[in-house]
Amino acid sequence: MEQQRREPAPETEVTLREFTEADAEALFAWASDPRVVLFQRREAYARVDEARRYILDHVLPHPWYRAICLGAVAVGSISVKPCCPAGEEGEGAPRASLGYRVAHGHWGRGVATRAVRMAAAAAFAEWPGLARLEAVADVENPASQRVLEKAGFVREGVLRRFVVLKGRPRDMVMFSLVDSDRDERAKPKLLLQVKEPFELNKEGRRGAMDPDGDARHQQRRRQEEEEGPVVSLRPLGLADVDDFMAWASDERVMRHLKRPMCATREQAVAQIRDTVLGHPWFRAVCVAGRPVGQVSVWPYPDDGGHRANLGYALAHDHWGRGVASTAIRMVVGRVFEELPGLGRLEAVTDVGNVRSQRALEKAGFQREGVLRSYIVRPGAGAGEAGDAAVYSFLSSDPRPPLA
Repeated sequence: MEQQRREPAPETEVTLREFTEADAEALFAWASDPRVVLFQRREAYARVDEARRYILDHVLPHPWYRAICLGAVAVGSISVKPCCPAGEEGEGAPRASLGYRVAHGHWGRGVATRAVRMAAAAAFAEWPGLARLEAVADVENPASQRVLEKAGFVREGVLRRFVVLKGRPRDMVMFSLVDSDRDERAKPKLLLQVKEPFELNKEGRRGAMDPDGDARHQQRRRQEEEEGPVVSLRPLGLADVDDFMAWASDERVMRHLKRPMCATREQAVAQIRDTVLGHPWFRAVCVAGRPVGQVSVWPYPDDGGHRANLGYALAHDHWGRGVASTAIRMVVGRVFEELPGLGRLEAVTDVGNVRSQRALEKAGFQREGVLRSYIVRPGAGAGEAGDAAVYSFLSSDPRPPLA
């Protein structure tokens, strides 16, 4: 039976304030309750000193961490933290993540919902340019999902094995509140106003962007329809600088990557030396043994190596040839063995980039949802962020055939 929802009495209006060390006893009251920490990474505290140390080491240095109060009594906590960019191969929109917890005795009273609304309003007011506030809730935590929905957040999809809680990978429901949700007069998103699809994970443009007038390209495509391109992966080194320049100096390829375009050979050498050689997993995508692109896997450091981002780019002459999808299949065929502990490989691509989405789907990736205001197109104005389709491949998913 669903719990009856009771709103707090006027004399116990919900307020938010900063924590102090004196709140250790109050924090311990809920942080020691297994029911409250069930869907959190840490275990329940056994001593007040643990709560005090948490306040000193984590809460006070945090960019935005508040006590949820009823009257003068702290009954929970709520935090907002800026997120890292969307992925190594694309520029992320300014976004932040929201987390909260409330003492069990105050569940079902609307306390969490009010606190989330207040924290969201504060985040957008205190951080000008914030495009997206996101929160995740465990698939088995419907109460938290209802809190976010009542606070105006929009459910975007289920991200498989997105976090590890107490040693167990968990599926999480992603929610978001974007700046346009708070302003009905906001203009349509930029991705609906442009004619070109934005490419975060590169395989190529839509048909109109293919170099159909290039007779040499057409001859090569006809040959590959019969034989197929011979794709391989290997480390990219300084000796590959001239081939690297074929895509790293091409504005059509690099315009949507986070790395700067290389206008000179010296810049390309510096980028390989400073960025590629020290990368945890970076490979050249080769056709007939010659590099024609790049593919990379970047583990997220705060997830203990469980989750990583996939990015790729190809020289313009090799768009639309199936090279990217073949390379991605090769990546998933080996990266889970080469990066121990990796459980989830994810990729994001603009919702208008249908070709890149097909490449991921052909490689066995599963589409999980659309993340609103997640990426920024180069040259976009302030606050103009685009939606991204999110895909994942899990270590437990069947490996796709290479052919």
